[in-house]
Amino acid sequence: MVVVTISLTPEGTMPEFKHMDSFEMIGDAKFDRVWRPGTTPIPDGIYECVICGYEITHVSGDVLPDHLHSVEEGATEWRLVAAPRRMWAPPVAGVPPCLGLHK
Repeated sequence: MVVVTISLTPEGTMPEFKHMDSFEMIGDAKFDRVWRPGTTPIPDGIYECVICGYEITHVSGDVLPDHLHSVEEGATEWRLVAAPRRMWAPPVAGVPPCLGLHK
């Protein structure tokens, strides 16, 4: 299990984590797309405001929020910075079954 600190971070920093083996760097295009507030991105994960570095957690189907910047800074835009690599089937009786993808 990885504990990620969600906080306001200076530009150019990244989410904190402890166990490197819990993360894998991939070149997936889902990390390149920029999302506007009010949209509902499919990927679950940690999103970062490209203007100020503020990080939020996002669950697929939820609407991305807005947050305020000065006019000079521009409008909020979100980019996915970390996503879960394990996929789960829809819950059965409220309990998500394991698909056998664990280590």
